[in-house]
Amino acid sequence: MTRLHLWWKLIKAVLRSRDDREFYDRIAPIYDRIFIMHRLHAGKMVAILAETYGGHHETKRVLDLGCGTGILTDMLARKHFDVIGLDFSLESLRQLPRQAGDISIVSADALQLPFRKESMDAVVSLGAWRHFPDPQGVMTEIERVTKPGGMLLVGYFPPALGGLLPLRDNATGRLLIRCYRMMIKLSGYTDRADFDLEQETLELSHRYFERVESMTCSDGRRIIVARKPLP
Repeated sequence: MTRLHLWWKLIKAVLRSRDDREFYDRIAPIYDRIFIMHRLHAGKMVAILAETYGGHHETKRVLDLGCGTGILTDMLARKHFDVIGLDFSLESLRQLPRQAGDISIVSADALQLPFRKESMDAVVSLGAWRHFPDPQGVMTEIERVTKPGGMLLVGYFPPALGGLLPLRDNATGRLLIRCYRMMIKLSGYTDRADFDLEQETLELSHRYFERVESMTCSDGRRIIVARKPLP
């Protein structure tokens, strides 16, 4: 399938979908071939966790929140983490590879995580954060399920327009974002592809976590990394 054909399928999915779930169900079979840049950020997140937990003998449990088709989930499993991939798109979860170690999949809403309090060593979210209509509610749930001293990794910032088109923080970039917001509002699609999301997420992370920082990938985009305070 040519790149042009993939783009045409993506545009059709945008025009025909009426919410986030329907959109991701439609593009699940071609997602990994379109959003190939996510592998760079997934690799960075895995490296951070592997460096942090590499000396531990016990297996660490990681929740991949908004895992989609499982690019990050699969990489974590190959590094011998006990991974749970959670997403609300059933079609995306069906694409998720399970041959590489211990992977569980769950279909659920990020605002109501079906896990016990302090049951995760780390929570990661790659590319999904901009789609959450209530990020504070999601952060509250993340804090609830993360163990004391556990980690949160959220990437990537600034998000690309539609997940594909990087923009500069200038008048042209902000105009394109405003036009994009007007277009997706008609379809009921949520996508905070703007330059304010990173700072808002940093401020929100500071309310629930400590040692919050942004780490830069080789392409210049950033990943937010934070720790839950110890008792």
